[in-house]
Amino acid sequence: MRKEYSELVLLVPLFPIFLLGMLPLLLFPLLGFAGLTVIGALVIACGFGEYSRAMAEYNEDVIVRSYLARSDQDRHLSSLKSASRLAKGLIAVGVGIASSAIIGLYWN
Repeated sequence: MRKEYSELVLLVPLFPIFLLGMLPLLLFPLLGFAGLTVIGALVIACGFGEYSRAMAEYNEDVIVRSYLARSDQDRHLSSLKSASRLAKGLIAVGVGIASSAIIGLYWN
C-alpha cells in the first residue's frame, strides 16, 4: 500500500503563482463592458480548446489505434459527443457574454 502524502506542501510554493494569476481576473470588472467582452472571448477560446482536445483524443483512440473493438469505438464516439456538447455550450455562453457586452458598449 502506498503511503499517502499531504498535498498541503504544494500550497506554499503555488499560492503566490495563484495570486499573480488572479490579479488580471480581478481587473476585468473594472474595465466594464470591455472586460466583459474579454471574458466572453476567453470562454469562447476555452470552448474551442475543449473541442480540439476532444477531437484529438478521438482521433488518437479510434483512427490511430484502429484495432479497437466496435464497442470501444462506440464508447469513444459517445465520449466525443459528450465533450463536443460541452464545447458547444461553452462557445454559446461565450458568444452570449460577448454579445451582451458589445450591446452594452453601444447602448451607453
